[in-house]
Amino acid sequence: MPLLRTTEKIFIGYSQPTAQHKDAAERVIASINNANRHKQIQLYVCEYRRMVVDSLPLQAGIDREIEACDLVILLFGADVGPGLAWETSFTLELLKTGKIYKILPYVFTEHADDEPSSRKSLEVERFYNSNNVLFYKIDRAPAFEDLLMNHIELWLAEEERIVERQRDFLRRGLLRHFAIDDIVFGDDIREIKKRDKDDLSPSPATEEAYRNYVQGSDDMIREEPVHYYLIARHLRDAALRNKHELFSRAEFINPIHQYLAALLRQSDSAVRDKVIAQYEEWLRSRPTLSERTRSFAAFQLGMLQARKSAALLLAVARNHGELKSVRHYAIYALGMLRQRSMIVPLMDLYQDETDAVIRDALVNSILFMMGVTE
Repeated sequence: MPLLRTTEKIFIGYSQPTAQHKDAAERVIASINNANRHKQIQLYVCEYRRMVVDSLPLQAGIDREIEACDLVILLFGADVGPGLAWETSFTLELLKTGKIYKILPYVFTEHADDEPSSRKSLEVERFYNSNNVLFYKIDRAPAFEDLLMNHIELWLAEEERIVERQRDFLRRGLLRHFAIDDIVFGDDIREIKKRDKDDLSPSPATEEAYRNYVQGSDDMIREEPVHYYLIARHLRDAALRNKHELFSRAEFINPIHQYLAALLRQSDSAVRDKVIAQYEEWLRSRPTLSERTRSFAAFQLGMLQARKSAALLLAVARNHGELKSVRHYAIYALGMLRQRSMIVPLMDLYQDETDAVIRDALVNSILFMMGVTE
């Protein structure tokens, strides 16, 4: 079973700093990814954007982009106007509520204005100090690159320790966390969507991405997010055409599940309902379909938050004669449904369950439904 490849999503926003800081951040990200080719974690910059020009309206969707990332890097001058002041405060609230894991704020004092541009402008240092946020003052741009490299490497080291603690999850083919909407369509994907419009049928590009993935002999190979998207498109068509054999040829990792669920959520209700019905049929077809296909179907029902499938998932979870991995994915799918009526049945199942792996999955799903864990 291949190791789970994780993608840490980064938002880099800036105000006054110019191209030299953009170039430095890009060099740092590229250098770390190159050095970590043998590891499981890949950095992916979802956005690098001048966050707000105060004379213009707020860019549409920027809050959603920030919320979808794991790490937010903020490159500010010493003073910012009211628009960027809003984004600064918003980002801090996301951190406090746990919707983003970490922020790295940098204040470039070389770009301080003698006079703030507006009475509503925000002195960044005073703001961070008043909210007990650790920030980093940069007096000279050349020092920024080494500092950013060190900070991201320290953050990644902690992420690797988290992955190590979850090694048992990886060995069982489970995903790293209950990620449903945690996906961003980058510019390259948006260009493909714009080009193809509503045509999501298979193409040479989706076929090649799928084939490269299932035939890859190196467990540590990392596709780009656009490849995950193309694979998801190929699987979407396979589900609609009942080509269940395409789901049995590999373990499909978290980003592929996410992109596929996102594509189906964006489809009309008839398409979504047809695929859910297909997943349910696969899940019921124990004598004829592979373990991988049925596990995939169970987990996707959770990713799609198909609450009408809860009774079927619970029946699979309760069935001690069922394959262990299929039960496992069904339990995690129930957790993703967050249907509180399932909490007591899962608690009852936990009381009677003797398998430690299944009990562990039950605990995680119950806690997630109760809002105790992410």
